[in-house]
Amino acid sequence: MRITYFTLLVFLFTSSFGQSEIELPLKEQFDIVTMEWIDTSEYLKTYSGINEYCQNLTFRKSVDRVLTSIHQYDSLIISTLNDPASYFAWDAKEMRKTLSDISSMEIEYDTYAFMDKMRSTCLFKNEIEANAENLRNGVAHESYDAKVLVLETETIRYLKKMDRLVLKINAHLHVLDVN
Repeated sequence: MRITYFTLLVFLFTSSFGQSEIELPLKEQFDIVTMEWIDTSEYLKTYSGINEYCQNLTFRKSVDRVLTSIHQYDSLIISTLNDPASYFAWDAKEMRKTLSDISSMEIEYDTYAFMDKMRSTCLFKNEIEANAENLRNGVAHESYDAKVLVLETETIRYLKKMDRLVLKINAHLHVLDVN
């Protein structure tokens, strides 16, 4: 909910100036996308969020849009940090950490890897729902609740790793004071 108000505030702020739109610094733009991702991720960590992702094309597209935005900003950050004109403006150690975290995000958690993970999550969810009647009579790890818990736990682990990387990249931008 807070991202909706924040996004609305930024939209109103930038659109109220008509032709003379104010360009937010890169770190503030990434703040907005980070908050949007964290809110989306928190919802996806629940069974109802997983269910909505699997069944609602509009929601799935909105999640993919946020993730694509993060990756677009990652590319913009890389080009900003590698700009020869401002090379000496950055702390070398912090810049290496930033580029390393962005590299991890781009390689391990790119849009296709995320979609593959969520596709397997949806398949597992569908399997649970298809066998729900039998699983409700199950005991211990063969019960419906246990299967749902396994699904949520796997999804939470994956998303927490992504969250940490996005938050680390965001923190690096503020330490480097990227505009």
